[in-house]
Amino acid sequence: MTIREIEARCQMERANIRFYEREGLLTAQRLPNGYRDYTEEDVQTLLRIRLLRSLHVSLDDIRALQSGEKALSDTLRAQLAQLEREQQQAAAAEAVCREIEAAHVGFSELDAPKYLEQLERGAPPAPPSFPAEDRFPVVRCPFRRFFARMLDDLLYTALACAIHEEMYLRDRRRPVVLTVPVDLRHYFPSNTARNFFGTIRVAYDFSTLDPTFDAVAAHTAKIFKEELTPERLGARMNQLAALEHNPFVRSIPLLIKNPALRLSGSISSLGETAGLSNIGKLRLPDALAPFVKGFGVYMSTNALQLCTCSFGSSLHMDFTSALESTEVQRRFFAFLVSDGVDVEIRSSEFSQEVSKPCSDAQAAV
Repeated sequence: MTIREIEARCQMERANIRFYEREGLLTAQRLPNGYRDYTEEDVQTLLRIRLLRSLHVSLDDIRALQSGEKALSDTLRAQLAQLEREQQQAAAAEAVCREIEAAHVGFSELDAPKYLEQLERGAPPAPPSFPAEDRFPVVRCPFRRFFARMLDDLLYTALACAIHEEMYLRDRRRPVVLTVPVDLRHYFPSNTARNFFGTIRVAYDFSTLDPTFDAVAAHTAKIFKEELTPERLGARMNQLAALEHNPFVRSIPLLIKNPALRLSGSISSLGETAGLSNIGKLRLPDALAPFVKGFGVYMSTNALQLCTCSFGSSLHMDFTSALESTEVQRRFFAFLVSDGVDVEIRSSEFSQEVSKPCSDAQAAV
């Protein structure tokens, strides 16, 4: 049976079938020409998987059912208990919604503590869906941020040193200034889907300070520690909000205000040498992940911009530059290689391996 035939029999897309094969839930035989040959038993296996996934049974539980480690009755009892908890939570939420609607109150009059207490009374706490041994170890937020900040320190320092090395001698008296976007959701609660970020500047004057890498790294870490606090970020937000609500500024016509703001932004960006944005870890639905090797993040810029993101076990670093020269990028990646990181460089013009390729670190230049 071909892949197209089993798709029709199981009413399942090819991507899902391939994914279940990769997860070890389905093993198809191979013909001499290399094509998969599916059997009637494979059809029944996929239909069982489709049914259990429709009942929100996890892949780990399905795998345990296939191997005989769990009984179907035990798995379904646990799933019924979970569904009952979700129904109770939904019923409690519906009751609170109806009560708030009947009260005819506005947002500013909403008694949040009262209704939160009602929700907590009406919805029982949900226990873990899986046994503790089936879970990945939880990495608490402070340590996760600590190691993420270590990576940021390394990248910012390497980029600053690479830029300094490629500066003309007459320009080396100027400090290297990197603009760093900050996701404010880590510091202030927000449910908006809009951009919610601020920026800080990391500047280092190589002409007056120690130009060694360790000294630059220590200075960068110090700036991050001082600037990345709710108090400092909040003060900056308050300054911008005060300017926005200033009666005099609000009275200026947009015909004058918009060009003035663009000019102010252009003047402010004159002192910036480069920018670095860490998008973070990207995730895809299970059905799509096997077919995506990586991501590239590029931003328009008048100078030099480095965007990083991670997907799977790869860290992708993507440069955008208004300059034709790529010497800064070469020095940046050469430093990573000298520090023991395997790097694969890709470009729209050429493909060059700085070291043996691997999936730990990739770069698009």
